[in-house]
Amino acid sequence: MMFRQQLDQLVEDLNQTNPRYIRCIKPNPNKQAREFDSIDVQRQLRCAGMLESIRIRRAGYSVRRPFKEFFNRFRLLCPALTIAGQADPDYKELCRRLLAEMEARFSREKEALEAKSWQIGRSKVFLREEVQARLEGAMGAALKAFVLRIQRRWRGYKERKRFLAMRKATVQVQAGLR
Repeated sequence: MMFRQQLDQLVEDLNQTNPRYIRCIKPNPNKQAREFDSIDVQRQLRCAGMLESIRIRRAGYSVRRPFKEFFNRFRLLCPALTIAGQADPDYKELCRRLLAEMEARFSREKEALEAKSWQIGRSKVFLREEVQARLEGAMGAALKAFVLRIQRRWRGYKERKRFLAMRKATVQVQAGLR
């Protein structure tokens, strides 16, 4: 009786969640630390279907990000796209506009993306690996530009402050000499 109740509770819990499975790969038949049998590992991966799933994923859209996460990650690439104080912004539309803008920018730079390299789904943005790498590269360049701008302003401020202090000291010395 108790077993049945526990089993029912387990089934109920599983139905309420989205379980994920972890595949454990044994690095060697002896289960010893710091030993690696690549043939045995490859056999386990092939039997578990992992190699085929990786191949399929690479052939399709291997990068999948939820709209909000994608927009928050790459919003620096298009500063004109803003949420503008909206309580519940349409992240799907913002992501579509961001990707269209970046695609146009890449085309202007003579590095156009191949056709169908990204898709918008119901809850996620689907990207090919190439698009993800190009967006990450553009993010690196944008962040570098922002950092350089901040450094330039800070150095200018420090030098201006130093210059004004020197000018004030010069005026005081000149006034004392007169």
